[in-house]
Amino acid sequence: MDTWEILIAFLGIFSVVLLLTFVTVWFYYYIDEFEPEPVQDLAISFTTGVLALIPAILLLSVLSHLWVSTNLLFTAVIGPICEEITKALLLVILVRRYDVDGPIDGFVYGALLGAGFSCGENLLYGIFGFFQTDSIISGIYIASSRSFFQIIGHPMYSGLFGLGLGKFKVRAKESILDEFALAIGSHMAWNGITQISSWLFIPTIIGLILVLFYILRIKLLDGLHMDRYAYNQGYYHTKEQLKENQETDKLANLVYPLKNTLD
Repeated sequence: MDTWEILIAFLGIFSVVLLLTFVTVWFYYYIDEFEPEPVQDLAISFTTGVLALIPAILLLSVLSHLWVSTNLLFTAVIGPICEEITKALLLVILVRRYDVDGPIDGFVYGALLGAGFSCGENLLYGIFGFFQTDSIISGIYIASSRSFFQIIGHPMYSGLFGLGLGKFKVRAKESILDEFALAIGSHMAWNGITQISSWLFIPTIIGLILVLFYILRIKLLDGLHMDRYAYNQGYYHTKEQLKENQETDKLANLVYPLKNTLD
């Protein structure tokens, strides 16, 4: 393996991962139609997701040495729990720091953090695959196959938890455990199905993809409904005026309007 092969492999892996990550980020960024978050804040969220790989990898490495388990158990249960806890803790910090006032705000921050995590993870898998097989095609294939469905991968898992945080922050719900459980459960299901090696894999993975897209659609529609109601009640307009007039006391007391029933 010469230097040119390594450079070509890295270029191919980085190109395909970054391209598909850009599509994912674009998709989730434009969901927030009423009050898009500052790009620099979302960039920090994305970068935080990339850096979240470090504690997640260290934690999984320690557990793999302390606890002997089957590959299925580690991949489908331990891995998802550790990764979602790591991302969730960092997302809580971001949500407390930034101007998150609604479910979609929380979802977008979570999705961007998850996209950063997924981007870094897919790059590592592609690079490791290249060196393990000595094949440029194998490295690019591993990176691209993992990146292709990342819209319903880490960005969705962290987005679901972020949506729960957004609701919790505006007092629309009293607990975030159900969204957190849904994020972990979705992650477990995906990782578990990837371990199937029989003919059942294709129909099972297709079924799961449809289910995950259904969950994503239902949760996003719910969050968008809440934000649309707040927008129609003049919440975002009033908030912007208070910011422009630097009326910090009134801004701090501004309440996100809630509606209990769907139109």
